[in-house]
Amino acid sequence: MKAETVNYPCENSAAWTTGTATSSAERSRTPWYVPVPVGTSWMTMASPASPQALLIKENNEGFCGGTILNEFYILTAAHCLHQEKRFKVRIGDRNTKKEDGNETVHEVEVIIKHEEFDNKTYNCDIALLKLKTPIKFRMNVAPACLPEKDWAESTLMTQKSGIVSGFGRIHEMGRTSVTLKMLEVPYVDMNTCKLSTGFSITPNMFCAGYDSKLEGACQGDDGGPHVTRFKDTYFITGIISWGEGCARKGKFGVYTKVTNFLNWIERSMKKTKTRPQGEPEVTAAPLSLD
Repeated sequence: MKAETVNYPCENSAAWTTGTATSSAERSRTPWYVPVPVGTSWMTMASPASPQALLIKENNEGFCGGTILNEFYILTAAHCLHQEKRFKVRIGDRNTKKEDGNETVHEVEVIIKHEEFDNKTYNCDIALLKLKTPIKFRMNVAPACLPEKDWAESTLMTQKSGIVSGFGRIHEMGRTSVTLKMLEVPYVDMNTCKLSTGFSITPNMFCAGYDSKLEGACQGDDGGPHVTRFKDTYFITGIISWGEGCARKGKFGVYTKVTNFLNWIERSMKKTKTRPQGEPEVTAAPLSLD
């Protein structure tokens, strides 16, 4: 059988480029709010859609999402890791009820939560997972690009919309999705974002979503990717963090602004990276939720 050849132009700096793949999803979980039933519609896209997305599972049940940065590191939300959970990362899944041979399960070696994460306001809601074994990239499994900060804020985040993806609930109070869902969500200006909620919107957050259209991320999508497309390359711009219910009228999804944490991501990966054989070992934090 002929070997599959796939090019990953940002592979070493966490990226994925394609002329065909797109991404999207549901809306973030509610950290503090009492749910109210709201219908939500989604578009489902066939593989190799959203190759950066993955599912974090405990006892074979998915509870959060994440984004592939490179063969060893996963980007997710810090609030997903606030409980003493022993979990695994499932990569390449497009249908949780049906396996097609592309799925792989990885154990976590190191958990790195941002030291300033606030579990009341969800400020600095960002974390990294270092896997014990490397991810094998293929057509439906690939890393997302980490953008340069100034360019991302002047070019990417001034685009009309980004794309979110996940296996979260199909609507508020509903069941979790069996298939990977994706959705295009418009960027929302900061003033409108702040006026839409009585909760704190910090400079480390941004809003995306619809004012009245019942589409958005939901519980279980937390930690998953918000990516922005530029010339057929998908750059990671946000992490699904929180929201007041799911796709409620006048409310938006709130995302961790990844561009504010690019230096933190780089430092954290360098501190815990796997050294080539023969090089002196560096002390890495053990598996910990601190």
